[in-house]
Amino acid sequence: MLDLNMVKLAKMACPLAISVGLSCVAASQEPSVDLADESQKVSYEQVQGIFKQHCVACHNEDQPRAELVMTSIDGILIGSSSGPVVVAGDPSASPLYLLAAHLESPAMPPNKPKIPQRELNKIRDWIMTGLGDFKRSADPKTMIPSPTDPMRTASNSGSMIPVQAVSQHHRVAQVACSPDGQKIAIQGNSQICFWDVQTHSMEPQAIRIEDSEISGLEYSIDGKYLWCSIGKPGESGVVRRWNFQKQSFDWSMPQEDDTIQDFCVAPSGDSLAIGTSTRLVKDFGLQKSVSHEFKKHTDWVTRTAYSSDELLLASGDRFGAILLWDRSGNREFATLRGHTAMITSIAWHPQKDLLLSSDFSGMIRIWDLHSFEATENWRVEASGIVLARWIDSDLVLTVGREAGCQVWKRQPGNHEPELVWTSPLGYPILSADLSQNRQDLVVTGSGGQVELLTISASDGVLAKQPIELPQNRSSRALVTFLPNAPKREIAFKSSPSEVTVPIDRAIEAAERSLLSARQTVKELEEQLSLLHQIKQSQQMEKSSP
Repeated sequence: MLDLNMVKLAKMACPLAISVGLSCVAASQEPSVDLADESQKVSYEQVQGIFKQHCVACHNEDQPRAELVMTSIDGILIGSSSGPVVVAGDPSASPLYLLAAHLESPAMPPNKPKIPQRELNKIRDWIMTGLGDFKRSADPKTMIPSPTDPMRTASNSGSMIPVQAVSQHHRVAQVACSPDGQKIAIQGNSQICFWDVQTHSMEPQAIRIEDSEISGLEYSIDGKYLWCSIGKPGESGVVRRWNFQKQSFDWSMPQEDDTIQDFCVAPSGDSLAIGTSTRLVKDFGLQKSVSHEFKKHTDWVTRTAYSSDELLLASGDRFGAILLWDRSGNREFATLRGHTAMITSIAWHPQKDLLLSSDFSGMIRIWDLHSFEATENWRVEASGIVLARWIDSDLVLTVGREAGCQVWKRQPGNHEPELVWTSPLGYPILSADLSQNRQDLVVTGSGGQVELLTISASDGVLAKQPIELPQNRSSRALVTFLPNAPKREIAFKSSPSEVTVPIDRAIEAAERSLLSARQTVKELEEQLSLLHQIKQSQQMEKSSP
């Protein structure tokens, strides 16, 4: 019997042609996660989208089939009419997992195929690691909340990991330049990487962002923090603050039901504003734990910005409307109308009562905040503006998708400013960020380019520093074939205890196969995320007049 088992094991370890369809098999064979291993803990936020997609249609507050509500962690912990549905640390005793995995009856969802194995693995690991922020009580079938800091994050995101290679097709949609221009934060593949400007190299450690898209990055004015908006389209969205000294997230806002469209941090660092796809502007106080909602936008809120004195908050939407909010009175202060396309930038003048704005059609406007009229307006290009910022009292920097970088000088009494200099970059620009010193500009391109530009208000681009992310050169084909490995010879002797099998090489080959499959899945997920971004951009273009 032992001889037969060894033969089977050796055969199973031979090189296989691994397809995407087999990736879930590889995932299902991952080792179980130790309940005590905090680095492997799976949060409720990571399984919430799975429940929302497959379960809440029947198990919600309005129609709780079997009296089970799965729209919140509280409802799941209460259980169903048949009793508890989860037992922390024991998926084999948790009906929620057993029925979803079709290991017991009735199989869930009813009259539908089993949900993907990858999602089942996530539910299993969530239960195995203690249901995120919940711990076992004296009664293992009764769950109580664990005493956690309200500012503690509840996901695997936030640990430091070695920088992971990205695919050749990775496009950087989010970047942030530190106030002194010495460090660049870059959206990677499930990670935030950091480029060291002095050494011209990528730092070896990155912030792990698991199972979420990175939709925004911003440094604090003092450079001590990095603000990150992460989430899943149509499922979740949150803004978190990374503390460089503590090397962890130390603050998180309440979770939204969709990705954050835009966010901004007040100059003092005491307030955070977000724009949402539900047409709301939300203003959070970090110290007093208060929040206010502003309602009047008729479409997605795409840009937000605090005034330098923090008395006003500006927000722009996908239809081109800009609203000013009186924060002390929690009311509308003014409406600025003139743009006819999605707002892409809002910037307050540092000394004067002026507001700079740009839109997706390439229009730039400068607003007088006494008359609430656009005193200057001009069109840069038809393909849209990525960034518009003040770089001096009367100088405006614009970054156009096709036009590249340009600096304009205001002409009093003239509706159109003077073009000081222009610098095409030779590729379509996806995103850009200007440091607080107004000299360092980081831009990303649709072909995967990332560059740091040193600019002068009068002399143009003085220097360029290409930024290179480590790349994985593997094929993106749907089927990955491993190289042929040497044939394994199995010698059997008279005694089972004397069986000689080169099993180490078989294990090594199987591990290579598994790593290849995981990398293929990661790259396909990245490509899917990029396609979602392109689709969202196309929808925005269609909705613009």
